Amino acid sequence: MASYPNLLLITTDQQRGDALGADRNPVIRTPALDGLARGGVFFGAAYSEAPVCVPMRSCWMLGQHPLTLGQNRWRSRAFPPGQTLPEQLGAAGYRCGVFGKRHFHPVKEPYGFHEMQVHESGRMPEEMDDDYLAWLRRETDWGGYSRAHGAGNNDVFAAPSMIPEPEYVSSWVARETAQFLERHARDRRGQPFFCWCSFNKPHSPYDPPRPFDTLYRPQDVALPYLMPGGVADELPINQRRILYYTWQTIGEAQMRTSKAYYYGVITHIDVCVGRVLRALDRLGMREDTIIVFTSDHGDMMGDHNQYFKSTFYEGSARVPYLVNVPEAWRGRRGIVRAGRQGEPVGVSTLMPTLLDLAGVPRPETATADSLLP
Repeated sequence: MASYPNLLLITTDQQRGDALGADRNPVIRTPALDGLARGGVFFGAAYSEAPVCVPMRSCWMLGQHPLTLGQNRWRSRAFPPGQTLPEQLGAAGYRCGVFGKRHFHPVKEPYGFHEMQVHESGRMPEEMDDDYLAWLRRETDWGGYSRAHGAGNNDVFAAPSMIPEPEYVSSWVARETAQFLERHARDRRGQPFFCWCSFNKPHSPYDPPRPFDTLYRPQDVALPYLMPGGVADELPINQRRILYYTWQTIGEAQMRTSKAYYYGVITHIDVCVGRVLRALDRLGMREDTIIVFTSDHGDMMGDHNQYFKSTFYEGSARVPYLVNVPEAWRGRRGIVRAGRQGEPVGVSTLMPTLLDLAGVPRPETATADSLLP
């Protein structure tokens, strides 16, 4: 057995805790992630303590609770040198790679990652090239079509992606991840790796590639919980802004379509996760690889007459969270059994948990709790 386990971190952006088959959702199909949940520890009451992209991802990298970190906006500060998760793992001998969305700044600062292919969904500074968009222009005929359907980053409207499934962003993230695993197996077999497979989706626009746009019928998804008339006037100002931005322009038919497409995007992510897991199996690395899956925050999906995130309602704050440890490593890491856990946990536990799973000491600055005993 290796001295250190490999670590595969799989994350999504804006996935509700109940948008997973393992969470007893009777409609959505996520067999790959459900399999990881069955064979691991699934936390059914996991919450994003800062349900906005940048603050939660900063917590992941530094191992701090949001109250300690003091980050509550979309634009992060530069991280102190030597304190990030990949820097800690790299110092212990890990090869670290990230593929997909990071969403912290400076955008191209490595922060301990040896390999990066980054897509920031249109948020890159003009002087920097987005790796996914550059790949689209270089390798496909779809370089100018990533948003041709007209739906933007923060639109509640849904439309099928014009980009074919093999070139869609989630497929690209999975392919870059699998290629990292293949390079590692070929060139660095004896070295442990930390690989962050970071899907940009299901963050809006809700634009599944075909045929995933027809996987769920709008009439089969449940309508959101709606507030009684007049209650909206009593909401805090930040929630009224979201309410006005989203609710004045959407009706029941669009609510159902957006949710059906949101589910389609998630099922496509699950297919992509399956591709990554098959690469691990094919390369003979699964038995030495600990897999963690979570999301930075959820999506209100119409509940309380709101969309997106930024609130502490269940739809925005609760997220999926699972830890899958191969049997040979369970005893060495204090994990007695797999199963569903109902105790509330926060996803600021991610960095301390990964370091404990790796057997790498935590820095004094990583003050968040670990999930390990």
